[in-house]
Amino acid sequence: AETFWPHVATTMGFYDGEKQDPAAVREALQARSRNRAVFDSELEKFDFLASPTAVFTAPTVEQWNENWQSLSYVPFYTATTFMFNWIMLPAISLPVGFHGGKPIGMQLVGKPDSEPKLLQIAEAYMARFPQTTRPPVS
Repeated sequence: AETFWPHVATTMGFYDGEKQDPAAVREALQARSRNRAVFDSELEKFDFLASPTAVFTAPTVEQWNENWQSLSYVPFYTATTFMFNWIMLPAISLPVGFHGGKPIGMQLVGKPDSEPKLLQIAEAYMARFPQTTRPPVS
């Protein structure tokens, strides 16, 4: 998929009632359509797509608080999840374990209106691979 964050800012502002340049809104909506077409094409070949929920392990509380001082962290933190919100495809995140004591997750993405099936898959996965281990907390 193509880069989408500049377009997200435009569409979010537009939907929030902010005055936007009509050409920028048109380009943002076209970018959203192009990105949606990429995933629609993939979902013609596969019932569901799987990806990491995040491209890094969870930050510490101190890192989290520091990182969120700037909204520039949002595209980094939500790089693998926000796209599906923006192009309106259902997705669910499942816990798959820990790395270095920090949780990691797998995201499943489906076709429009596939939420019931996504939930069934998530339930089956969790039954087959239950996450009962908890990391040490200090």
